[in-house]
Amino acid sequence: MRPFVQLASFITALLTITATSSQAQNRGATLKDPFRRLERVTLRNGVQIFFAPSDESTLAAIKIAVDTGTLAEDKSNWGVAHLLEHVLFRDKELKDEMSYLQLIKEAGGNANGSTSERETNFYGSIPAAKADWLFNQFTRLILNPEIRPEYVTKEKSTVEIERGRPGALTQLLGYDPRDILNPRYLSMPNFLESEFDIHNEEPFTLAQEQLSTQRLTQQQVQRFYEDFYCPANMRVYISGKFDMAAMKQIIDQRWATLAPRDCKKLPAAPKPKPRGEPYFRVSVTEGTPWVQIGTKVWDTASRDESVIDSYMEYLAHRLMKDMRNKKGQAYSINAETSIVRRYGYSVLQFHTQKENLDENFALVRGMITNEATKGGLTPEQVKEAISLYLSEYELSGKEAWQMMAMSERMHDDFRDYGQFESPYLQLSNISPADYNAALINYFKPERSYLSLQRPPLVFPYDTFVLWLLVAGVTFVVLKRVLTKPFAHDRIRWVRKLTYPPIKILEGLLLVVAWYVFAHIYFVGMMALNSVPVLQLHVLTSVYLQIVLTVVSGLLVVQGFLSLLPRKLMVVDGSLVVKSLSYYSFSIPLDQIESVEERRVFARPIPWRFYYFNPLFWRKGTVIRLKNGRRYFFSVRGFPRHFLNQV
Repeated sequence: MRPFVQLASFITALLTITATSSQAQNRGATLKDPFRRLERVTLRNGVQIFFAPSDESTLAAIKIAVDTGTLAEDKSNWGVAHLLEHVLFRDKELKDEMSYLQLIKEAGGNANGSTSERETNFYGSIPAAKADWLFNQFTRLILNPEIRPEYVTKEKSTVEIERGRPGALTQLLGYDPRDILNPRYLSMPNFLESEFDIHNEEPFTLAQEQLSTQRLTQQQVQRFYEDFYCPANMRVYISGKFDMAAMKQIIDQRWATLAPRDCKKLPAAPKPKPRGEPYFRVSVTEGTPWVQIGTKVWDTASRDESVIDSYMEYLAHRLMKDMRNKKGQAYSINAETSIVRRYGYSVLQFHTQKENLDENFALVRGMITNEATKGGLTPEQVKEAISLYLSEYELSGKEAWQMMAMSERMHDDFRDYGQFESPYLQLSNISPADYNAALINYFKPERSYLSLQRPPLVFPYDTFVLWLLVAGVTFVVLKRVLTKPFAHDRIRWVRKLTYPPIKILEGLLLVVAWYVFAHIYFVGMMALNSVPVLQLHVLTSVYLQIVLTVVSGLLVVQGFLSLLPRKLMVVDGSLVVKSLSYYSFSIPLDQIESVEERRVFARPIPWRFYYFNPLFWRKGTVIRLKNGRRYFFSVRGFPRHFLNQV
């Protein structure tokens, strides 16, 4: 029995040593974890406070986020969220030439604000010794605003400088005519719209915002503040080096004493509807080719976000050594991971020379396929990827704004996952098998992401030549198909139709043609973009698009110009109606029953109406056919004796 006892003792000791070693490693990871000092507190009134202290920092940073923005506006107050952001930086306690921006700057710090669709932010930083002073200023700015009519008037001017002033014609009409020619619903969908059906854009154009901002009143700005600037919509971030006791005292005295109240909230963020097909976009550039390749992601887990980001950073690191340092075929190779509310993308992006594009593109695509899609990373590679990624956290967890970013990550995780776990610890404790499994799950072929700007297919500027060539061929074909020859030496009578001066009618018709073409183009591009295989090659994604665009555009213009007859001619035994374009049609004279001259308002308007005389009270010519059709032209003097000769 003794050998077995000794073996059992040895195994027990080994397991004890292993467990102790593992615990020591975990403790070591925890000690290095820059997220370990983050703290989140939710006050009874709903205000969320995030502390991100750093003893190594020399600055303190403050950020106050309010859950409101342009999506909270309607037609009656477009622009009010941005205008309010400006107004809040003013205060009656400050001199006329001062705002909180200048006050903080003169104290040695900086501050600013921003307004987006769902969030309005007020932020600044200052040397650590004045941290509590800066927090007091932001507290007063947000909680005790002075929204005076003169402040609203002055800040309208600053917003106008920032966002631009509406043009004279826009001011006169009350809208921008270009918004009619280019309606918002004809804008090609961006990545989030096409791949996730997420539409977060403001429901107004720039001109509409500019005009609306001019009309906003002090009462509207005040009402917007009261509706949305309530405790439940606010978050406070304090990061860098600061006195925790002093900050908590300000919170207890000012923020915690705010009475909870009902206020308006933005509608819930839309749920993504992922399109389960690859995202491919290939275009042509005369400059240096540009590659973005990676994956779309959705339904992520918190840990998996860290895995995806760390792998793409690891891939970029290795490719920098190979493509740039070794071969000199790239300048900078970056990884970009954008995942918000559990969906988004992760890509590798780089420029490369034209002659190296295919080689490097194949290299990167092959690495992603073998390592991520197939989960082929070795345990040593996983360890290296994690080590490189965690070292960035260890370096970044020092300064105020870097700590601020970490606390924002904490907020996003609570919002999206209902809990927060340090990304540092997530990767410290993951196994190679779990790491590869996560990559396989998110780098599936149907989730592929590719945006490629490649050289022209044939020669430089071949797309421009293709435009001209297709236009020329289309003109020739249209002319041959539509033009009906006639004997010019046998013209017996000719008249031009009367039109408004300066080609007004032709111009208006071209505007309508453009509007129709814009809809056709939109439908065509949506159809092309919906078929990934057509977007994968430049021949179908660019050159075919040029052909279809030019041909359809010229057909639409030709069709609309054909609606405007320019001349009436009697040639032999026919009345020829020649349009502004190549199109013409003829009416045998023996099919004409009667011809009469009358004013446009004398009788009901005939079905085929070609009366364009701006002097509308003058008579035109009505031609009635034996089959019942009638034509009304803005000409006079049709010789009736032609009918008697037939």
